[in-house]
Amino acid sequence: MALTVSKFDRALGYVMAVETDSSNSMLTDIFAGDGKIYSIDFDNSSGSNVNYLKLWLSSYNPILGTTNPDVVLRCPALMRESWTIPEGLSFGSCSFATTLNPAASDTTASAGTVAVRIVASTEQIAVKTYSPLIALTS
Repeated sequence: MALTVSKFDRALGYVMAVETDSSNSMLTDIFAGDGKIYSIDFDNSSGSNVNYLKLWLSSYNPILGTTNPDVVLRCPALMRESWTIPEGLSFGSCSFATTLNPAASDTTASAGTVAVRIVASTEQIAVKTYSPLIALTS
C-alpha cells in the first residue's frame, strides 16, 4: 500500500488521493476531515477477479467486516471503472478498502494489484446569491 494525498488546486481546495496497491487494509480519514468526492477511479486492469471498493463516508474509525460501508463499487476483472459525481458526494470522514466480495462482512483481500484514485474538495466554498436591486419610485 502506498497512499499519497496531494492538493492540485489550492484556490478551490481540490485534492487527490492515490492508492497504488489497495487491499483489505482499511485506510481511514484519508482527507483528514470533511468535504465532497467528485470522482472515483477504480483500476482493476491487472486483477484476475471482480473486486469491490468499499467507502465509508461518515464513520471516523470504521472496521472492515464490522462497520457497514456507505458505498460499494464493483469493478470487473481486467477493467478500469471511473465515476464522476458533478454535485459531489459529501463525507464527514472518507475511508476505504478493497475486497474480493461485496458483502459488508467480507474481509478477503482483493485479487491482483488494484489502484484507487479519489478526487475531492476539502474546503467549503461559500457562494453568495445577490438579489437584483429594485428601485422604487413614487
